[in-house]
Amino acid sequence: MNGGEPVILVEGVRKAFGSTLALQGVDLSVETGTVQALLGRNGAGKSTLVRILSTLLEPDAGRAWVGGADVTREPRWVRPLIGLAGQAAAVDPMLTARENLELVGRLYGLGRREARGRAGEVLERLSLSAAADRRVFSYSGGMRRRVDLGASLVGRPLVLIMDEPTTGLDPATRRELWGLVEELAREGSTVLLTTQYLEEADYLANQIAVIEHGRIVAAGTSNELKDRLGQDLLEVRLHNGVDVERVRQLLVGLGSGAPVADMRWQKVTLPTDDPVSTLLSAGGRIEQSEIVVEDLGWRRPTLDDVFLTLTSGGAGSPGDGAGALPAPTAGALPPPPPTGALPPPPAGALPPPPAGSGHYAAGAAWPPPPRRRRRLLASLVAAVAVVVAGLAVVLVLESHTSAPQPRHAAAPVRRAPAAAPAPTGAGSQGITKGLTVALGSAPGGLTADANGNLWATLPARGAVVRVNAATGRTQTFQLGGAPTALAAAFDRIWVAGSALAPLASLNLGTGQALSTTQLTSTPTAIAVNSDDHSACTLDSSGTVTHIDSTGTVLATAHLSPGLTGVACGEGWIWAAQPSPPALVRMGAYGGSKVFNGGPSPAAVTLDGGVWSANRDGTVTAFDPQLSSLRVTREVKVAPELDGIYAAENDPSLWAISKQTNTVYEISAAGQPSLTGTFVLNSPPVALARVGQAVWVATENGNLTQLRY
Repeated sequence: MNGGEPVILVEGVRKAFGSTLALQGVDLSVETGTVQALLGRNGAGKSTLVRILSTLLEPDAGRAWVGGADVTREPRWVRPLIGLAGQAAAVDPMLTARENLELVGRLYGLGRREARGRAGEVLERLSLSAAADRRVFSYSGGMRRRVDLGASLVGRPLVLIMDEPTTGLDPATRRELWGLVEELAREGSTVLLTTQYLEEADYLANQIAVIEHGRIVAAGTSNELKDRLGQDLLEVRLHNGVDVERVRQLLVGLGSGAPVADMRWQKVTLPTDDPVSTLLSAGGRIEQSEIVVEDLGWRRPTLDDVFLTLTSGGAGSPGDGAGALPAPTAGALPPPPPTGALPPPPAGALPPPPAGSGHYAAGAAWPPPPRRRRRLLASLVAAVAVVVAGLAVVLVLESHTSAPQPRHAAAPVRRAPAAAPAPTGAGSQGITKGLTVALGSAPGGLTADANGNLWATLPARGAVVRVNAATGRTQTFQLGGAPTALAAAFDRIWVAGSALAPLASLNLGTGQALSTTQLTSTPTAIAVNSDDHSACTLDSSGTVTHIDSTGTVLATAHLSPGLTGVACGEGWIWAAQPSPPALVRMGAYGGSKVFNGGPSPAAVTLDGGVWSANRDGTVTAFDPQLSSLRVTREVKVAPELDGIYAAENDPSLWAISKQTNTVYEISAAGQPSLTGTFVLNSPPVALARVGQAVWVATENGNLTQLRY
């Protein structure tokens, strides 16, 4: 296929799930060697289109081709041509990165030696060679995403489909993944990228299509889309989110288009061809209304402005097809094959893979000759048999070790000698105090979001407070009830105990409710899984609940009363049980196991393994096995500990003690050791990390910033 010809062609694709129309006549054409971004908010239809193009879902109407092969009639020809990196890392956490990639290579039909060599090449390219032989459960979220991307590259795909690949990643890891996509594009790969991140689409894509309510409402380059809004934009940033809609109404009739409200960032934008006149008129109206603004000015439009305008009816509603791609002209699509036939794609549609790709020799005919197809099928069957056999062994081991025991029977913990206690001293060591923010009431919980804000609950006031970590500025959201535990996901804050519901989620920008989940009782602890953005909760009765990113309950297990902490990730949910001393492990969709024999754990976290903070003042690291926990590292840091915290890309663990009013910094690399302490003037309640500082909430109603 020569440059400029479409490698992906979609015509009139429709898909409904019951009464919900996910896709309503989508047309899309993607040229070879380009990065095509599909931009849309949650529920717009991006993932549905991806599933159709990757042969995982059939359309109700319309047709789609990848590399000249029909995705519905010829799925077995399409699959060798594509690599798919989904929203969540689809790798086996109990295998090493090398084993994961070799397994995928075998499933692609590569020989054992070819799969091993190809896995090594991909690991080197993704800068994972040094960690290639570590099991994936010990990887950070960013490393797991790279392994997942590597799995999609093992087969040297003609088209790489990436469905929101950077959701939930920190900015540094996101930029790193962008660099890999850029390299692939320079080498001639075609990339179809779905994303909610406007900066990502602006940075990477040659072409951008905006999808809304299952329709393509605009398409073009980034600059072409920006030019649709005119030359300039008036922007008003508000001090209070409740004034956003009032200002939007005030600006109606000014400028060259409709004003657009952005509740998340508390601003209103207005397109204008005469910025000076529009600015003066808008300033006069706002001054008369006595609304407090933080900033008023004009600027060039960004892709954010395009997206907000297109998805709010400001420039063509989703239903009118404004800016949609025209239907392909006659002759652009290959004629359908006879019923029941599976002919090869049109001549020249599929170039031969590079020499040494492990699929077919350069210049070989497509499809491969029958003997080669039989060998490929035999390899695939053998590889699947190996996977099934491995799963059977895992199930046998699990049933063998747990069947004779009662439901919460204790499995042994193999322990190593604890390291010599590190001196705690007095005052502070290696940590300096920064800002202090007075909350005015004792906090119940503390967390930090991806935007650099802290969130704290104030049970006595029935409120949640958002704190700008850079300035210390606060904003209070009155929820009612007695909110206690909370945790931050990539797009929302989970809060327990408010008047909204036992568990509710709030918008990061506006503080308004996004979802409510009716649980049997109010959670005492919440944790978020950074891999798939699900959350797990724990209540005082010992009930652990696993919910998805929208608040839908996935699984519930009634464990032991008295559990004090919860953590989720890497396929498991963990809870701390102080008495009798144990760690409890629950599967993501139910089932549990109790591991006994260690110190009395007060809290648990995940950071390349399972870590517990214990009542005897030790911090213990475990290597989780199917039937036992193996203690790998341990250090004593205090007379007693109450909490432990870990953050991605932070080499330190943090523990708190109410008995000593102290925060402890612990090095997690190699043999753990105490690297810093800070004594507070009130017992610590919770801790969160923002940038190169941690913030501690204390019982006297303060938030204290500690730099290290």
